[in-house]
Amino acid sequence: MQSIDAVVINNSNVLLTASPPLLVVYLSRRNDQSLTLQLWRAVLSSMISQIDMIQTTLPPIVNAAQRGVLPNHLRPADQELDAAISKLFETAIESRDSSSLSLLIHIVEKSGKPQHHRLELNLLNFVVRILR
Repeated sequence: MQSIDAVVINNSNVLLTASPPLLVVYLSRRNDQSLTLQLWRAVLSSMISQIDMIQTTLPPIVNAAQRGVLPNHLRPADQELDAAISKLFETAIESRDSSSLSLLIHIVEKSGKPQHHRLELNLLNFVVRILR
């Protein structure tokens, strides 16, 4: 199993781009907390560095966390995805990309804390209307 683990970790950025669901399955099934945490950190770092791919890489990770598929130690902490989401927001505003804003709205709506995100959701909906 060590050789598979090494391949997955060493190629996490390629796997994230090519098949985010494969990474989700690996993270949810591999019963090694230290190893999956190492991979989780690599995945988050890759998402931030590959902002142009975030439309395809972020949703499966967020959906897996929301569905409870990921082990508890891999659920995004309060600020763990903030950098990726901030970059997505910047890209959406700078490029007037309504699909990025739609993804942000989806994330805010599904975050499980609507009382904390009402202002952000209203702002995102406003920006989407402006961009259309």
